[in-house]
Amino acid sequence: MVKHRKSHNARGFKDDPILKRYWIIKRRLKNNPYYNDVKMCKEWEEDFTSFRKWAIENGYSPELTIDRIDNSKGYSPENCRWVTYKKQANNRRSNVCVQYDGKTLTLSELADYVGLPRNTVKQRYENGWNLDDIAKTEYRARKKWSEKQNEAEIA
Repeated sequence: MVKHRKSHNARGFKDDPILKRYWIIKRRLKNNPYYNDVKMCKEWEEDFTSFRKWAIENGYSPELTIDRIDNSKGYSPENCRWVTYKKQANNRRSNVCVQYDGKTLTLSELADYVGLPRNTVKQRYENGWNLDDIAKTEYRARKKWSEKQNEAEIA
């Protein structure tokens, strides 16, 4: 018996960038063990045009990526949005979140909020600094090795 592959109503969309995103999600759900408990809603699973319509109506743009609002839930119209890669990176389970100035922020968001390099905030946090000290201690950029060499040659 020959098993036929479902077309998912994708005919005519061969070069559509939304179709590429659709297949990336489906491949991720099938092949990545991290996504074992994550599902795609039946509506999208069975009908690419439904996913495509949702994508267009909800702000799809080539420079954006699909993001699950609640990472414990699957891919569905209620739980997905189009966001920048930076915004998506702040919506990971592995992020450290802190309360600062009445807001819940990831360390990366805290760095942007207080105007410090992300690595500086991360290092200070990992070294046990309290949040006020992390945010309010002046940042002094280290001199590059070449600048140190120039000063040594002048002296």
